[in-house]
Amino acid sequence: MKTTAFLLTLLLGVPGLAVAEDKESANPHGITAPAQIKLVADSPELEEYVKTVLRPNVQRIAAVKKWERVEKKENVADICLGDATLTYYYSDKGLEKIVANLTGETYESTLEYYFLDKHLSFIEEKREEFEGGKQERRGYFKGDECFRVLGNKGKKLSPDEMKEWLLDEQGYRQYATYLAILKQ
Repeated sequence: MKTTAFLLTLLLGVPGLAVAEDKESANPHGITAPAQIKLVADSPELEEYVKTVLRPNVQRIAAVKKWERVEKKENVADICLGDATLTYYYSDKGLEKIVANLTGETYESTLEYYFLDKHLSFIEEKREEFEGGKQERRGYFKGDECFRVLGNKGKKLSPDEMKEWLLDEQGYRQYATYLAILKQ
C-alpha cells in the first residue's frame, strides 16, 4: 500500500482534459476542469469539510424540485460506444449539476456531477455491468484536489484504485468533455 507521503505528492496529469484552469471563458458558466487533479490524503479537516460543506451542498442540490433551467443533450457522439444523454441543471446561481446516462453494449452507467463555487465537488457513479454486477463510486473534491473515493458499500479506495478511477474514460475524465459540450 502506498504511503501517505506518496499520496500527498502524487500529481496526476489527466490526459483528455481540454479545459485548463486559466481559460475560464472556455464555457459560459465559468466552470472549468483542472488540467491536473491532485490526489491528497484524507484528513479530519477534510472530513469536517464533507460534513459541513459538501454534504449539505449535495443535499441542497438533490432536493431541488424546480430548476431555473434544464438543458438536455441526447445521443451525444464520442462519449461512449453506446448511447449517451447529458442533462444540465441550472439554478439562479448557474450550473449546479450534470447527469450523464451512458449505455454501452455491456453496461449502463449514471454519473452525477455536483458543483460548489464553480468547481466540481462530488461525483456519484452507478454502473451496472451486464455480466459483472453493480459498481458504485463516490468521489470527493475540493478545488483541484481529490481526497476521497469510496467504492461499493462505502469502502475507501486505495491510492492506486483512486488513480485508476480518475483516469477512467467514463468517470472523472469525461467531466471535461461534458463541460465542452456546453459550448455547442
